[in-house]
Amino acid sequence: MRFSWIRRYGTIPGLFEIGQQGVANVRLPPTADIRQHPVHVRLGPKAMNLALNHTIVAILLILSLAVQVAADPLEDAIVAYNRGEYATALRLFQQLADKGSAIAQFNVGTMYANGQGVRQNYVEAVKWYGLAANQGSADAQHNLALLYANGQGVRQNYVLAYKWFSLSAAQGSTEAVKGLDLITARMTPAEVDQAQKLVPAPGKAEIVIPMGRVGGIHVVPVLINGAITLDFAVDSGAADVSIPANVVSRLALADADFIGQRRYQLADGSTTVLKTFRIRSLKIGDTVVEDVIGSVAPAQGFPLLGQSFLRHFRSWSIDNATHELLLKK
Repeated sequence: MRFSWIRRYGTIPGLFEIGQQGVANVRLPPTADIRQHPVHVRLGPKAMNLALNHTIVAILLILSLAVQVAADPLEDAIVAYNRGEYATALRLFQQLADKGSAIAQFNVGTMYANGQGVRQNYVEAVKWYGLAANQGSADAQHNLALLYANGQGVRQNYVLAYKWFSLSAAQGSTEAVKGLDLITARMTPAEVDQAQKLVPAPGKAEIVIPMGRVGGIHVVPVLINGAITLDFAVDSGAADVSIPANVVSRLALADADFIGQRRYQLADGSTTVLKTFRIRSLKIGDTVVEDVIGSVAPAQGFPLLGQSFLRHFRSWSIDNATHELLLKK
């Protein structure tokens, strides 16, 4: 038997069993980094002995909450992908990947793994996932671990699978935690000891923020412009901090605070133009980050603490055991 994880709008339902023929057609919902798009995934016909299968999650730029996609240099590739123009999308992603974009490297790996716009090639998938994983992409680390676990595109190696699952899990990936549990059960004590030596010890966080949970989503209280405190979902996939319109209207912003408009792609694949504005300050715990770009999301939406905030820190992670956001400057 083989198993695969299927993402559904930011929830992880568990393990999806694939029969002996190892084939399943799955339509994934549009959850993206700055975006993930609906894709049909066909798992190869060769059954593996290990009860674990790559998700090759056909995710393009994972945004766990699937709220918005900011227009940026990746947009042309995303548009091409949504149109089913996979060869064009791959070419555009490849150009960005060659320049070192971890997001594009992840997407190139995904397209090779799924055989979209190119003949399916797990060796190339391993290569591109590896480049993104070494830049800290938790999703690339997860997929690379699955390929090592199954011996697809690379010699089967539980020790390296353990390493990459561990690194992904350390960034809050629930899927990686499950994968780590499964792979550990199939390893000898000596292999586990060897694998643990490959996993860097986590550095001490400079900033520790207690987190709550709303509907299974990690949230942290954030003070906006010294005026309003809201629970924000921590979402590294969102390009900008996203604040609903009904909240923005209460911030007493001046005309000069609004800096223009950007085109965003919504979860259903449609696009819309939203206002962007400059957030004077965001305070999380005792830490204040100034001059942050925000977007005005539809009213009653859920606030997102995206990359325009997170990139002010050298690194960040979520400790699932203590439910804390760990930040390093």
